[in-house]
Amino acid sequence: MSTKKKATPEVVVTNPDSEEVLSPQHRPRRPQFVLPSTLVELTISAQKNWVEYARTEVLENTFSPQWNTKISIRYNFEERQSLLFKIYDWDKETSSWKDQDFLGMLDCALGEIVAAPNKRVTIINFNLHAMYYAFLEKGGKSLRLQFVRKLAIPHMILGQSDVPSTITIVVEEISEKEGKDVVGFRLSCTNLINRGVLSKHDPYLIISKQLEDGSWTVVHKTEVLENTKNPNWRFFSVRMSSLGGKHENTVLRWSVLYWSHHGPPKLVGEFLTTFQQAMQAFQDGKASFPLINLRKKEKNQSYTNSGLLQIQELRVDEKKTFVDYLQSGLQLQWTVVIDFSSHNKSLKSPTSYHYIDGEQENRYVAAIKAVVVKCLILMRIVKSIFEIGSSVSFEGDVLQDYDADKRFPAFAFGAKPTKDEMINQYFPLNYNSDNPACEGVDGILAAYHEALKKVTISTPAIFSESIKQTAKLAKSNQNGTKYFVLLMITRGIINDKTLTIETIINASGLPMSVIIICVGDNNFESMAELDSDGRLLQLNGKKAQRDIVQAVDFKKFMSASRDQRGSKQPYVRKRALAAEVLAELPYQVVNWMESFRPMEPSAGE
Repeated sequence: MSTKKKATPEVVVTNPDSEEVLSPQHRPRRPQFVLPSTLVELTISAQKNWVEYARTEVLENTFSPQWNTKISIRYNFEERQSLLFKIYDWDKETSSWKDQDFLGMLDCALGEIVAAPNKRVTIINFNLHAMYYAFLEKGGKSLRLQFVRKLAIPHMILGQSDVPSTITIVVEEISEKEGKDVVGFRLSCTNLINRGVLSKHDPYLIISKQLEDGSWTVVHKTEVLENTKNPNWRFFSVRMSSLGGKHENTVLRWSVLYWSHHGPPKLVGEFLTTFQQAMQAFQDGKASFPLINLRKKEKNQSYTNSGLLQIQELRVDEKKTFVDYLQSGLQLQWTVVIDFSSHNKSLKSPTSYHYIDGEQENRYVAAIKAVVVKCLILMRIVKSIFEIGSSVSFEGDVLQDYDADKRFPAFAFGAKPTKDEMINQYFPLNYNSDNPACEGVDGILAAYHEALKKVTISTPAIFSESIKQTAKLAKSNQNGTKYFVLLMITRGIINDKTLTIETIINASGLPMSVIIICVGDNNFESMAELDSDGRLLQLNGKKAQRDIVQAVDFKKFMSASRDQRGSKQPYVRKRALAAEVLAELPYQVVNWMESFRPMEPSAGE
């Protein structure tokens, strides 16, 4: 799974009687002026191969990252479940894995962590590897990351360090009911202390929980709000179990910090309370807590506080899954968009990605069919994420199962609808502006074949217009009854990348996702840049609210087979392609429904 597509990874492990929660906390130590931006990739062993299961967000410029991403894994007591935690120093200028600096990896079994004494494992590491050549040239020492367990070290080994690194993994037992309950918060602060005339005020909040041994683990970290001393963070949800659950005496630490581009964050202030105390204060209308900075208090007798934190909203709900939302009436509204730009080459040329020879379907046709393969693949994906039992069965095509009326609006871009018209970046595939919807998958394919006879390929290939059109629909439907999915099938050459990134960022808070299938041979890098795995898209200081893009490289799913005459013919592994295409959608839907939906749908909607 690419969840992506898909922060201290919190691995929720379930068995019939209980849930376990793991929270690894990796603390690499480095030379003080070399600040890494770290990401953890979790892979699991599946049929003798390591398969990516999830990854965290990137934490920038810190020696002691505490990731916030939550990851769920089913715990099977009777079998060995091998886990591989890979740590990378992530380069924000590229999304390609091959361009990232691999730091090291920990290979361990899930059972080892679950069975650890006191439910807490701290592994001391030595030899932290990092490819910081400029620093080495100045005569400094480097560190190489090497965990006590099995370690894969890159071929180049650079120096040694006496300062160890550690990875801490925390395990907690959670009842079945606690695992389903989630707590929603909306928090704000007022009158945060002035940091200084020349300093920026970019506050964020961390909620931490005290463990039985007195240590702390991060429960949730909010977004950073820029240039304000009165932040109002967006609504977020946390598992009840993460806040202490049935343990009434579990202490929570609420810390507000100012983020810094050039070094560690600066503590504004904090306070301690239990979840029950916070809820009671909210119910009594007294949920305003002074933020205390002990250092300032010790130095200044007249010090009172560094600002106030208010709980604006607090509610407890049962956590819903992707399937729960579908069963409660959520409709997925699909739009299919096809690239007819001249980047695909002449329609009559055998080298064109649109060329049809009568026997072999082209890549566009194969991609359309792949997304609508039987729901067996989607069932497997949903089962792995949300633990659907094997008694659940799905019939029909993927899109048709999740679109209520079986009609799919389909459009084209990058071409002249007819030779006498101007180039159009968003026109109906069936040439019916009043009703661009096609009847099922067969209708999409029929409209596509007819369009091939009429269009005149052209340039440029503009992606932003299709995304804007879907965003308009999503913006007017934010009550939780509809979620919009734009499926773009393209050669992969984009002529408005900057505008497209801006459009995606603007749409990131809306109920929509963008799935891009790149059918070109050598053009996936540009598409991967739009898929912000591990890091939210940014442009000119503005950051996306969440990841809404899934980019898929079509050629990875092509292989060769032999026909009756023994000749090699291209073969598309459509089930695997469909699985990759739909991998992030369940998470993106649930993420929006939990954290971005502005209101609950009424009973009549």
